[in-house]
This record gives sequence, structure tokens and C-alpha cells, in this order.
Amino acid sequence: MDRDKIIAVCLVVGFAFLLLATLGIVAITGFVLLNSDFTTSPTLQKDTKSILEQDATSSIIDINVDSTENSTQLEEQEEEPVATPAAVCGNGKKENGEICEANSDCGSNQQCSACKCQDLPPVEKTLLSDIKVEKLTFTCVPDFEGKKGLGVKIIRLKNDSSSDFSATGNGKISATTANTTDTVTTNNAFKFSIKSGKLLDIYGTNTTRTSAQYMVVFLGNQVEPTKLTIDLPDNKYIEYTYDLKANDFSSVGCL
Repeated sequence: MDRDKIIAVCLVVGFAFLLLATLGIVAITGFVLLNSDFTTSPTLQKDTKSILEQDATSSIIDINVDSTENSTQLEEQEEEPVATPAAVCGNGKKENGEICEANSDCGSNQQCSACKCQDLPPVEKTLLSDIKVEKLTFTCVPDFEGKKGLGVKIIRLKNDSSSDFSATGNGKISATTANTTDTVTTNNAFKFSIKSGKLLDIYGTNTTRTSAQYMVVFLGNQVEPTKLTIDLPDNKYIEYTYDLKANDFSSVGCL
């Protein structure tokens, strides 16, 4: 009897321990499962990922904003116009807005005034009344630039004043007859020097003409008045008008 009780008690105690062990296993397993569910929860992973992505996106936006602001500041600095120094007229340097600083910056008939090129005022010339054309000697020019006509071979000047006359430099001789005009310049060797009451002859060889040096100026082939002008240095000039006649042409075989 005592032995049976002892066996029964042992069984009860063993069952109790088995039950407690089972409950302990179940509790531990549940705790593990709960932790596993919490760690692998899709919502938690999604929320965590969203937070990380937001942080990364925020950092990228901040970087882009900073880069954009820096780029805008650099562009604004680069676009700032460089101030152009104001031009100073008369300092010898042709600067922005100035046309000239010296007469050499302008045309031959202009001068520099207030850093702008302006036309020279008309030059007042003096007509010499005591130095006159005494005589014209004609010649027939068979071919002058494709034309046949009358030419002046010699221009004779006379000094009617009581004093000698002299002009240093080259002179310009022009003749206009109807629609024919010819101009020539005296060469450096020729001197406009006439003693009082004396004569001075100008020949074709005294001019710079490279062709037809046997004449001074060409008058053409029309029986019309011709106007002869001799411009001398120092803005002085001699003027002479002559009415051409048919005899002037025929006398030199130019009809």
C-alpha cells in the first residue's frame, strides 16, 4: 500500500514538472515568435525605409538647393557689367565714343575738333592781279586719252608789279573748256620766280604729266571759251579766260 502511494506521488510530481516544462516551452516559443513578427513587420520596414528615403531625399534637395543658389550667385556675379571708363577728350588716346584725337585721325579735308572730325573751313584764296597770263601757245594733240584736240604748249606769265615775285612749292594748272577739263601739277624743279616786268614760260616738261609732255593742258576740240586757273602756294592764284577761235585750231592743223 505504501509503495503504491509512493509511486502515485512520484507520477503526480512528474506530471506536474512535465506540465511546467510544457508551459515554459510554450512561453519561450511565443516570445520568440512575437519578437520575430515585430522585427519582420512589413509596416515597420516600410516606415523605416520611408524615413531613410525622406532623409536621403531631404539631403539631396538641400544639396541641389545649395548648388542652385551658388550657381545663381555665380551667374549674377558674372553678369554684372564691367564699367567702361569715361573717355577723356584731348588725352591723345582715341577712346570709346571718340572719333578722333588728332587731325591725322580724320580725312585730308577735315580737322579734329572736340574729338569729332569736322570739315575744314573754305580756304580764302588771293587773286594775283599783277601776275597775268600774257600769252598761250597752242599745239594740236592727235590723241589724248582717245581724243584729238587743242592743247596749250606754253603758258607765258608776266609780272606787271614793281617788285619781284616768288612762290615756293608746286602749282596746279587747270583748264576747263565746255565739257573738257584737264588738270596738271608743276614738278619740283619748276620755280614760280618772276622779276619785276619780266616773263616766265611754263612748258609741258615743267609738269608731272607722264604722257604728252609736249603740252601743258588739254583744251579739247570745241570752239568755246576756256578758263585757265593756276593755283600757287600760299593760297594765291592766277585766273585767265580766253575765247577759242576756229583759227586757233586751223593754225596748228587741228581741224
